Amino acid sequence: MARGSSINIADGSPANITHNTRDTSPSYLLPQEHRQENWQMCDSKTAFREYRQEVAERTQAYTDRTGQKLQAKTKCQLSAVVNLDEKHTEKDLQKIIGYLETKLDTKVFQASIHRDEGAMIDGKPQYNYHAHIEFLGLDSEGK
Repeated sequence: MARGSSINIADGSPANITHNTRDTSPSYLLPQEHRQENWQMCDSKTAFREYRQEVAERTQAYTDRTGQKLQAKTKCQLSAVVNLDEKHTEKDLQKIIGYLETKLDTKVFQASIHRDEGAMIDGKPQYNYHAHIEFLGLDSEGK
C-alpha cells in the first residue's frame, strides 16, 4: 500500500529553530549507531538573523501600507512538518519550499531533514523520516 504524504503547519517558536539544528537534542533520538545523517539549510544563528531581518522588513511594509503598527498578536513565524521516507533528499524539500514561498508570498528562513528520530522496536530502528520548514507568517506586504 502506498504511503500518503502530509504537511502540518502550526505556529512557530524559537525552540523550533534550535530543535531543527540539534542545538537542543530531543530525548527520542535513535541510538547513535542507528542515526543517519541529517540535512539542514542553515545553522540556528543564521536562521535567527534572517528571521529578524525579514520580520523587520515585512513589519515596515505593513506600517507603510496601513499607517499602523503591526498588532502584537500577529503570528510572525510558522512551522511546517512534512512526512518523508528514506529516499527523499533536500532537492525534494526545495520543491516544497519553492511552492510555499510562491503560493504564500512568504520567506522560508530554515529547513531541515531529520533522519535520526524514531524508536527501537524489537531491537530494530523504526525511523520517523520528516522535515521541518520554518517560514514567515507575514507576506511581502506585511499581511
